[in-house]
Amino acid sequence: MGFPNLKEVWEYRELIYFFAWREIKVQPLFNTIIFTVFFGNLAKIPSEGVPYPVFAFAALVPWTYFSNSITNAENALVAQQQIITKAYFPRVIVPVATIFASLLDFVIAFMSCSSYCRSMVSQASPF
Repeated sequence: MGFPNLKEVWEYRELIYFFAWREIKVQPLFNTIIFTVFFGNLAKIPSEGVPYPVFAFAALVPWTYFSNSITNAENALVAQQQIITKAYFPRVIVPVATIFASLLDFVIAFMSCSSYCRSMVSQASPF
């Protein structure tokens, strides 16, 4: 399997959007709640003065993107084998679509994390 033909991938970009739209979900928020309860409240793991939900969320956002990208890309190849074997299109589109969907989740989570961090800093600022 060589490098994909980018012109061919571009021609099938609508298929990427279709596959990506099916995969969108926001997960770091629920993990942040679990991490805050167990590690912040029960285990009392220090966060160096940073509110523990911000501390956990800032770490979980990139990890969730990486983890979901890898897992969903390989699962998509198995789940879409009927489409892959019956219709012609560049095979790289299936994992790229799932990675694109994970990237959209990452952007949404990153923006919410950034806004929450800004609000926490502005509350702590004496100005």
